This record gives sequence, C-alpha cells and structure tokens, in this order.
Amino acid sequence: MSATQPSSVAVAEHATRAVLRQPRLLVRETLAGVVTALALIPEVISFSVIAGVDPKVSLIASVVLCLAMSFLGGRPAMVTAAAGSVALVIGPMVHQHGVQYILPAVVLAGIIQILFGVLGMARLMRFIPTAVMTGFVNALGILIFFAQVPHFWGKSPLIWGLFVLTLLIVLWVPRFIKRSPRRLSPSCC
Repeated sequence: MSATQPSSVAVAEHATRAVLRQPRLLVRETLAGVVTALALIPEVISFSVIAGVDPKVSLIASVVLCLAMSFLGGRPAMVTAAAGSVALVIGPMVHQHGVQYILPAVVLAGIIQILFGVLGMARLMRFIPTAVMTGFVNALGILIFFAQVPHFWGKSPLIWGLFVLTLLIVLWVPRFIKRSPRRLSPSCC
C-alpha cells in the first residue's frame, strides 16, 4: 500500500469519529442498525428452517455475530448475516450428521476463507464470467424457494393465499410497473 493511501483502520477511525461528533449521523447510523437487525430476524428464522436447525440457535448465533462485527469492524462488501447458500449446504449435513457438526464446519469454512484472503485468491474472481455468477445466484434463489415449499403443504387457506399473492407480486408487478420511486429501488441499480 502506498504512503498516500490511508489504511482501512484509519478510514474506519475517521468515520467513527465523524459519526460520534454529529448527532444527526449517529441517529441515522443507529436507525440503520436497528432496521438491519429487524430485517435479519425473519431471514435467520427462515434459513434455520431450511437448514433443519432450531430457530433459537440461529437467532442467538446471529446476535453474537452482529455484536462481534460491531466491535471488530467490517468491510463494505462483507456479509455478516445468515446466508442462503450456507443454509442450503448446512441442511443436508445436519440431516446426515446432526447439529453438533455445524460449528466445526463453519469454523473450517472461515479458516479456508482467511487462507484465500491471505493468498490473494480474490484476484481469480475476474476470471469467472458474469453469466456464471448470475446463474449461481439465480439457482440459489430457486433452491431456496423449493426448500421452503414443503413447509406450507397442508396449511390453512390464508397461507396459500399469501403464497399466491407473493408469487403474483414477484412475477407480475415488474411487468406493469416499469419505474418505481427511488426509495423502493434496490441500492444496486
């Protein structure tokens, strides 16, 4: 790293000081944290159902993860929450070997990720075509959808109505509404 570029630690300290000095920024950041935590609850519960784990265990793990990341700091593109891809991989492992293998599997995955980071393997991502990454994310969404479908067989008509309404919103609303208010648009677009 050159002498003219500040380190990530210096940037994080500067950002923290700026937030603490301006009450308006502090309120904004606090509200962002609360909204993120509230959005995390249903996601964690649904992924725990997919993985076959007790939702209480997943909720406690997500709280511990969020607290650890708030003290240790994070990176802008780092995911510090439940992930659908992890739930899909953990699910079959839990069914075959039991819940006691989750912690060693996740710790081993973390060690592998740290090793990849130390070896600079992120540079290899540029060789993966965008179509492959898009296909992976789409396939992940399809797998998550089909993993959740068996959980509402034999449920009340209200559940079925909400399911059909959700599908209609997801599939048909984008065809009719070409433009949406900026606040409702995804941040990536």
